[in-house]
Amino acid sequence: MQDPLADQRLVLATLRRSMLDPALSGGCPLLGELFAVIASDPVAADLMLATPAWKIPGLLLSAALVHQASRDPQHPLARHLPGRDVPLDDGFPAAVHEALVRDRETLAALMARHTYQCNPPRRLAVSAIALAEATADWPRRAALHVDVGTASGLGLLLADVAARAGGVRVGGAAALLEMDVDLRGAPLDPRALAVPPIERAVGIDLDPPDLRDPACRAWLKACQFTLPAEWAAFDRAIDLVLERRPRIERGSATELLPQLAREMPPGQPLVVTDTYVAVFMSEDEREQLRCELDAIAAERPVVWLSNDPAVPIGRDPERTAAGVAIQPALIARTREEMFGLVSTTTWPGGVRTPRLVGVTHPGGFWLEWHG
Repeated sequence: MQDPLADQRLVLATLRRSMLDPALSGGCPLLGELFAVIASDPVAADLMLATPAWKIPGLLLSAALVHQASRDPQHPLARHLPGRDVPLDDGFPAAVHEALVRDRETLAALMARHTYQCNPPRRLAVSAIALAEATADWPRRAALHVDVGTASGLGLLLADVAARAGGVRVGGAAALLEMDVDLRGAPLDPRALAVPPIERAVGIDLDPPDLRDPACRAWLKACQFTLPAEWAAFDRAIDLVLERRPRIERGSATELLPQLAREMPPGQPLVVTDTYVAVFMSEDEREQLRCELDAIAAERPVVWLSNDPAVPIGRDPERTAAGVAIQPALIARTREEMFGLVSTTTWPGGVRTPRLVGVTHPGGFWLEWHG
């Protein structure tokens, strides 16, 4: 009999390996082992089966459990959260099961109400490196940055983030957030990289959350990696978004990007980013996005930076979200670990030119450069 949760269990297994990656501040064992228990617990199975697959039920349930543990110091999992950081022991699976049974109805309500929104600020450091390489030949004219599927707006802080790679700082002098990225793979000299100046940032999202609502912020935090440094970075980034109060437009990228382009001064460069967003579009929607960018790129320099898992979602992906075919070895690798494929698309001579430039940890802790 076919397992109706086979795809969800695969997501949990591959992402668990990423959580146990030593590069992730030595690993994130709480989430790693939580994913393992969720994949095998019968109560968790019932909750996942009652949730639409597009919501990624296993990850959504993990966030709901962390959310409840954050609210109640006596929760079975509370002692393992950042700030208390009690190491896991043999009783951890039983503690997770106790939490699932005790809060079953509350967890189901949270999963019905919310989506999973893990958007660690460190991913912006990866974006800064890829953006600097892709725009090396651009004139140093300030660009407009549009973040597609921006949700909480963290992706709009690209100009505020600098990457520290190989002992070199990559980012604007005024960047307030510095994030370490372990640069691996093909040679890339971070000393030669300069992030283009960004004049302002605009977000696009179908349903942007209200960060002024403490309940909303608490949910978003529960979706982040449960490590002290990552929770602290998330809090600082959210505070910056609230301070900056960036423009966020409600709607679809294919409808709003042309409108935003029409508002731009002639010839001003456009930087478009999406992080774990285009992967959830249909291929028709992704191609529509590419065609909209084709039209915009006829009038100004454009770069689209995509950091998404391989598509189509499932066991046999074949290309990046930007449309670049991936090699069999990389396809096989997707069955063992979760990672983002970093693609940069530019339009030299008016010709759409997507490139797969790297592979990155889902939390942005390392970037394996392919170039």
